[in-house]
Amino acid sequence: MRFSEPPISVQAQIELVNCARGFLTAHPAESNLSLRVFKLTQEDSDWIADRRGDFVSYQTRHLAARKRMVQLFNMACSALAATNVISDDKSTHQVTATVPSLTSFPLRLRLHITGMSSESGWEALRPADVWIVDSATVGRTIVRRAQFSFETQSLDVELHTTIACHRSLMRAIERRGRGGESSWQWMFA
Repeated sequence: MRFSEPPISVQAQIELVNCARGFLTAHPAESNLSLRVFKLTQEDSDWIADRRGDFVSYQTRHLAARKRMVQLFNMACSALAATNVISDDKSTHQVTATVPSLTSFPLRLRLHITGMSSESGWEALRPADVWIVDSATVGRTIVRRAQFSFETQSLDVELHTTIACHRSLMRAIERRGRGGESSWQWMFA
């Protein structure tokens, strides 16, 4: 979880930490997904109605209002993040990747995924983690291009390594890859 402003007091920091414990990291988009979802109580609905109006409750009970705002804003951010990744492909695919050049930066991995009914979140600039088989290397890549074929129910994807993972993925492919004009590598994406 990232916050743009530091807590205003030690008490606010403790409250923020306690509120943040109710959230798990959603790996695909590094966003937050709630551990539980429930309908708003009548008290919460009344508070939101007050918040939309004159917001008198903040003047009379500002500590309680701040606590409720933290909960409400976390819930809203969580719901937004969840809807952004709800249709993403969260499965693991064993594929053979083609690496056009081991000397280029960023390192490009081209792969073909079969059995796909839609793009399922494989869109440009989305993150994808890859694991090189028979190595201890798991690296972060970014989808540069994805093209879905409805006729063959397949997806052609080009991944680019991030700065942080470029060298480790390059070394893993050099050690474990099968050479030739293009390097080929078994990997999981």
